[in-house]
Amino acid sequence: MLRLLYIMLLSLLLITPDATAQKRTAKSIRKQQQTTQKEIKETNKKIKDNTAETKRSLNRLNLIEAEIASQEKTISSISQEIDSINKKLALLNDSIKDTEKKIDKLKKDYSRAISNIQARSSSFDRMLFIFSASSFNQAYRRIRYLQQFSVWRQKQTADIQKAQERLRTQHSAIAAYRKRRANSLARQNTERLSLIKKRSRQADVIKSLKKEGKTLKNILAEKQRQAKQLDDALNKLIAEEERKAALRAKQEEEKRLAELKKKQDADNKKKESSQSTTANQAAQPPEKSAGAKGSQYKMSDTERVLSGSFESNKGQLMFPVSGTYKIVRPFGRQKHPELKYVQTDNGGIDIEVPAGSMARAVFNGKVSAIFRQDGFNTIVMVRHGNYLTIYVNLSEIYVANGDEVKASQPIGKIFSDPDDENRTILHFEVRKEREKLNPQEWVK
Repeated sequence: MLRLLYIMLLSLLLITPDATAQKRTAKSIRKQQQTTQKEIKETNKKIKDNTAETKRSLNRLNLIEAEIASQEKTISSISQEIDSINKKLALLNDSIKDTEKKIDKLKKDYSRAISNIQARSSSFDRMLFIFSASSFNQAYRRIRYLQQFSVWRQKQTADIQKAQERLRTQHSAIAAYRKRRANSLARQNTERLSLIKKRSRQADVIKSLKKEGKTLKNILAEKQRQAKQLDDALNKLIAEEERKAALRAKQEEEKRLAELKKKQDADNKKKESSQSTTANQAAQPPEKSAGAKGSQYKMSDTERVLSGSFESNKGQLMFPVSGTYKIVRPFGRQKHPELKYVQTDNGGIDIEVPAGSMARAVFNGKVSAIFRQDGFNTIVMVRHGNYLTIYVNLSEIYVANGDEVKASQPIGKIFSDPDDENRTILHFEVRKEREKLNPQEWVK
């Protein structure tokens, strides 16, 4: 019995350490799992934060480059202004030299004439000069000479005064031009200093973006995917409008032919042949609208007039936003000279504006579609005959589908991104049906 008890006690002593070790191992594994999950969570947060920061940096770079382009344009404009002032100054200097020469000649002529007649300067000398004439005719000629000399002297004095006044005006003008030039040079220097700072900021952003090559590539791929989705959605809407317009045109034509047939049936046989010819001519398909190449959109008469008016205002259409703005992404395919991954194909222009800004209609038209799209918030499409303007990234809408809108009428409030320093960007497109046009060639 004692032996059995001893064996059982020994077994318990041997088993207990193993069970304790297992508990410790399980606890260690749970702790490790918790640590791993925490690390995964932190890593995911870092990736998310890094992606968001890379997006912000890319948008910041777009803005900086837009500011640089604007500043370079301003500097070029100031340089042209300075060149123009320099040319005017050169012309004024030449004119001043001519005026001074003229004044000098007038003064010399006047002085010489006065010297010649100085001997007859007194009234007595003049009388003696007249009465010493050998004949009446000579006396008369001397009187005329003295009168003409008096008139000439008055004219010469007036000419000298006018020339001197013109000289004073020219000197005032040259002083004003020099002041303008000094101001322009000061502005140019200020703009150049600002440009140097912006280029430094640009270099810093590019340097940081270069470090995020993979992230940047993924962001651009996502942007490209969203842009394609938007393009596909717009093309689908436009195709549906073309189908409806074609159906409407067909129904109108069928109605017209039915009415014509009804009238023909009521006529006598004598007129039937003539009216049949008329019916055949009338039955010809209506002329295609003056749309884009390959366009199937059948315009009504009202739309045809509107389309022509829109087209005739090319380059004069109202800008889609009021107040200050910067075009941060231009139209078409763009490749960044420094960032090999940055290559975009923009179907319109991206306009950055202050937070709270609104998009406005650039021309009279009709709202033909309102929809939402991933990455672009709400989109409004306005039809102007067979031309279309598209307003993308709106947070609030002030129009409804089918509304007639006037030029400058508010379309909606532009979305401000709280995750990107409230950056507010309107994507704006101009199309002739499915053909994308450069908006900067149409708006002013």
